[in-house]
Amino acid sequence: CSHLVAGGLSSGFMFASRIVQEPPEDELREGAWTRIRSRLAGLFGISPLFYYPAGVFRPCAQPERIPRHIPTLLIWGADDDIAPSGTMEYGLSLAGHYDHIKARVFRRDEFQEGKPVKHQFFGGNGFMAPIKNMYWHPDAEREALEMIIDRIPVLKEYKRYG
Repeated sequence: CSHLVAGGLSSGFMFASRIVQEPPEDELREGAWTRIRSRLAGLFGISPLFYYPAGVFRPCAQPERIPRHIPTLLIWGADDDIAPSGTMEYGLSLAGHYDHIKARVFRRDEFQEGKPVKHQFFGGNGFMAPIKNMYWHPDAEREALEMIIDRIPVLKEYKRYG
């Protein structure tokens, strides 16, 4: 049986989190989502957002509905000036409230380069072509990927044997 890990950057986290939520929302109750739900083994968010801005009427992330057997990792950069005020604090409070949710904020002084860790700090080489991102922070990106692998057991096993 193969496992799936859902993840997303910024508002992409909202959709990823909605896939794993129990009970599922009406629009995700049918079809392919029902077939993959039992295979989900982890969730992560890079610069995760939990709600849309005013005027956008889509279901938001509901972390209290993420099953406790799904390890969840939330990671931000301390210099993020795009995530709405209070987002990081909310994520950190979730980690203090739920054992399966871990949250981390990267600070520029943790890295030798001393470069700000902004909103979407991933960049470099993508799957298809280089990802152009002026906020790319290679060291924070590498650290985030290691955290995701180390904190989601199925990924840790894959790394060990893969």
